[in-house]
Amino acid sequence: MGSQAALREALGRNDIEVRFGDGKQYVTMDGKTVELSAEASASEVAQALNVTPLPAVDIAPTPVAVQPAAVPAVKTAPAAGSFAAMIRGIVNEARDGLQQARSDCVAQVREAVGELQAVTAQTKQIGGTMVKSIRDETAAALAELGQISNMPPEDAQ
Repeated sequence: MGSQAALREALGRNDIEVRFGDGKQYVTMDGKTVELSAEASASEVAQALNVTPLPAVDIAPTPVAVQPAAVPAVKTAPAAGSFAAMIRGIVNEARDGLQQARSDCVAQVREAVGELQAVTAQTKQIGGTMVKSIRDETAAALAELGQISNMPPEDAQ
């Protein structure tokens, strides 16, 4: 059978002693010792000792896998002054700070975009002024060319 503990468990008895020697096992129970081969099974030991083994009984019940019931997501307000309330307050302050930072960022971006739009308008105005000036200069140059072409050659006089 093997170890004393395994034989005690198989037979359901704690008062069994097992010794090995000369290729045999000696099993003692209630003052009675039997000699068996070293490889004797628990049922052979029980038969030699005239013991009816007790059925194996699981003392601790096998735990049943229980699926936890779905808990509805209900937010309950923690008691004032509690640790949870303090933590929630800290988190809310952080969220408020983040929201304020986002609002400030959007305001700054809008201000910068406004400046860019003003520069865009100034660029269009300057571009228009430059175009007018170039066209005026071009017209003056053409007018001068026209006057020159209408002049008689100097040799003809």
